[in-house]
Amino acid sequence: MSTISNATARQSSAGSNILGMLAVAPKRLLAAFITWRARQAALAHLKSMSDRELKDIGLSRSQIECAVMGERARDRAFSRYY
Repeated sequence: MSTISNATARQSSAGSNILGMLAVAPKRLLAAFITWRARQAALAHLKSMSDRELKDIGLSRSQIECAVMGERARDRAFSRYY
Protein backbone atom coordinates (compact mmCIF):
# COMPACT_ATOMS: atom_id res chain seq x y z
CA MET A 1 0.00 0.00 0.00
CA SER A 2 2.78 2.47 0.72
CA THR A 3 4.12 2.03 -2.83
CA ILE A 4 0.81 3.04 -4.36
CA SER A 5 0.39 6.08 -2.13
CA ASN A 6 3.97 7.21 -2.81
CA ALA A 7 3.43 6.96 -6.57
CA THR A 8 0.25 9.04 -6.31
CA ALA A 9 2.05 11.65 -4.19
CA ARG A 10 4.85 11.88 -6.76
CA GLN A 11 2.40 12.39 -9.62
CA SER A 12 0.51 15.16 -7.85
CA SER A 13 3.79 16.79 -6.85
CA ALA A 14 5.04 16.71 -10.45
CA GLY A 15 1.74 18.16 -11.69
CA SER A 16 1.84 21.02 -9.20
CA ASN A 17 5.49 21.64 -10.07
CA ILE A 18 4.65 22.04 -13.77
CA LEU A 19 1.76 24.36 -12.91
CA GLY A 20 4.06 26.36 -10.67
CA MET A 21 6.63 26.68 -13.44
CA LEU A 22 3.94 27.79 -15.89
CA ALA A 23 2.71 30.41 -13.43
CA VAL A 24 6.23 31.80 -12.93
CA ALA A 25 7.19 31.83 -16.63
CA PRO A 26 5.31 35.04 -17.59
CA LYS A 27 6.83 36.87 -14.61
CA ARG A 28 10.32 35.79 -15.63
CA LEU A 29 9.70 36.80 -19.23
CA LEU A 30 8.49 40.22 -18.13
CA ALA A 31 11.48 40.67 -15.81
CA ALA A 32 13.87 39.63 -18.60
CA PHE A 33 12.20 42.05 -21.03
CA ILE A 34 12.40 44.94 -18.56
CA THR A 35 16.07 44.20 -17.88
CA TRP A 36 16.82 44.02 -21.60
CA ARG A 37 15.05 47.35 -22.25
CA ALA A 38 16.91 49.04 -19.38
CA ARG A 39 20.23 47.81 -20.78
CA GLN A 40 19.32 48.99 -24.27
CA ALA A 41 18.42 52.43 -22.91
CA ALA A 42 21.71 52.63 -20.97
CA LEU A 43 23.67 51.60 -24.07
CA ALA A 44 21.90 54.20 -26.19
CA HIS A 45 22.50 56.91 -23.62
CA LEU A 46 26.19 56.10 -23.18
CA LYS A 47 26.75 55.83 -26.93
CA SER A 48 25.18 59.26 -27.42
CA MET A 49 27.66 60.86 -24.99
CA SER A 50 30.74 62.65 -26.25
CA ASP A 51 34.22 61.26 -25.70
CA ARG A 52 34.85 63.97 -23.10
CA GLU A 53 31.72 63.04 -21.14
CA LEU A 54 32.69 59.37 -21.25
CA LYS A 55 36.19 60.25 -20.04
CA ASP A 56 34.65 62.17 -17.12
CA ILE A 57 32.92 59.01 -15.92
CA GLY A 58 35.97 56.84 -16.59
CA LEU A 59 34.85 55.04 -19.73
CA SER A 60 36.04 54.81 -23.28
CA ARG A 61 33.82 53.88 -26.21
CA SER A 62 35.23 50.36 -26.25
CA GLN A 63 34.19 49.81 -22.61
CA ILE A 64 30.54 50.82 -22.93
CA GLU A 65 29.10 47.35 -23.55
CA CYS A 66 31.08 45.71 -20.76
CA ALA A 67 30.09 48.51 -18.39
CA VAL A 68 26.40 47.96 -19.13
CA MET A 69 26.35 44.19 -19.57
CA GLY A 70 28.79 43.44 -16.76
CA GLU A 71 31.60 40.95 -16.44
CA ARG A 72 29.48 37.99 -17.52
CA ALA A 73 29.03 39.33 -21.06
CA ARG A 74 32.76 39.85 -21.45
CA ASP A 75 33.52 36.40 -20.05
CA ARG A 76 31.05 34.78 -22.46
CA ALA A 77 32.54 36.62 -25.41
CA PHE A 78 36.12 35.62 -24.62
CA SER A 79 35.48 32.18 -23.09
CA ARG A 80 36.44 30.41 -26.30
CA TYR A 81 39.95 31.88 -26.13
CA TYR A 82 40.95 30.37 -22.79
